[in-house]
Amino acid sequence: MTKNGIIGLSAGAIIVLGGLTFYTHSAFSSQIEQAIAEKDNAQYTVSIESKEDGFLSSKVQYKFTLDKNIAAQMGTSLPSDVDFYINHDYASYPLLVDSKFTVDFTKGAGKEFIDALTADNLEHMVTLSTNLLTQSNALDIEILPAVLEDHAQNVVTLGSVKASFDGDLAFSQGDFAFAFSEMDAQMKQGGSFQLKSLSSAGTIDSQSGFTFTKNSVSALEEASYKNDAVLESWSVNHLSAISSSKGFDTDVISGETKIAAQSVSVKNALLNYMVTDTEIDLMVQNLDKAGIIELNKLSSSASQLPEILASTEGIINRGFDGKITKLKTTVNDVSLDSSGTFDFPAYTGEMNQQMIMMHVAQKFSLDYSANLSNNYAEVFPQYAPMIDGLTAQGFAEKDQDGNVSTTIKIKDMAITANDKRIR
Repeated sequence: MTKNGIIGLSAGAIIVLGGLTFYTHSAFSSQIEQAIAEKDNAQYTVSIESKEDGFLSSKVQYKFTLDKNIAAQMGTSLPSDVDFYINHDYASYPLLVDSKFTVDFTKGAGKEFIDALTADNLEHMVTLSTNLLTQSNALDIEILPAVLEDHAQNVVTLGSVKASFDGDLAFSQGDFAFAFSEMDAQMKQGGSFQLKSLSSAGTIDSQSGFTFTKNSVSALEEASYKNDAVLESWSVNHLSAISSSKGFDTDVISGETKIAAQSVSVKNALLNYMVTDTEIDLMVQNLDKAGIIELNKLSSSASQLPEILASTEGIINRGFDGKITKLKTTVNDVSLDSSGTFDFPAYTGEMNQQMIMMHVAQKFSLDYSANLSNNYAEVFPQYAPMIDGLTAQGFAEKDQDGNVSTTIKIKDMAITANDKRIR
């Protein structure tokens, strides 16, 4: 190839890349403006406070406003509207946009937050890589460790916070992860709180405008509170939660949640409980998908009871059922092991709260079995007469070792325990 040919090819490539970069920047800016214009969340408003455009880069500041009246309807009292300001700097390359976001701590609620502390700032980094060719986003968030002290001399030491999302442009499909390393709070008036290693990861998906978690795994290594002045303390150790949902490609959906905790303790002047080896496995099945989507739409507005009832019509009309596959725990060395099923039959009557409650009373069914270890009387003597009385009346039975078991059933408005009618 001749020198002129090489120069011509190079110039052509530069022109093409330049055109792609300019298109990328224009398309990205237009998508932001369109997303703001189409936002339908009634809880807050978004506007562009300021914008500076360079050749292939821009600086934008967004203003997020939480309406005090909407907040009041949701149960939160605010003296006035709350404004947050977010800075967004972005630069464009061929079919790729790199963004950086920061909270503006010089005005609005951000300034009020910093003014209440002795800190000048809260160091944080939010980066976003947007690929218009693959229609994908890669988001990374990091908050650096910090020591925050307010004017009352309460001190909070924060570890690092990291979060990420890899998915589509609308943040409606993809994988997410979150990790908070640690926290220590020392209150001037007494009391301290510690947290160690809180994390979550999973996959989200979207259908008909409804974004849902397909699966997730969350874990907490330790959280505790202690106030010796009033003899109060509690702690949670090795808590985990696994959730999944399925069926969004059909007209019904199901979800399952598994929770496990190594230990939970609560202690004060009146109580002293140590709960260990807790396992819960709950599944809800055959929920009407359209009804769930309608109910989800109300989560972005301050809805009243009639609206909520109307949105659940599809769920109630279809009915649903579920399983308590496992509910197992030990309280102060007394063990409880149980499982069961429940069923909410279809209701097609008038969407009236009283009528629906009457339907539940008449048609709801439950089959639940529980087993209690034989040391209950030794550990909880205050409850022993009641349990022994129920056993003597045939509502429960004891095995040769003194362990107590029963099966509670609800069907056709009748309640039985150990096949003996209670009501």
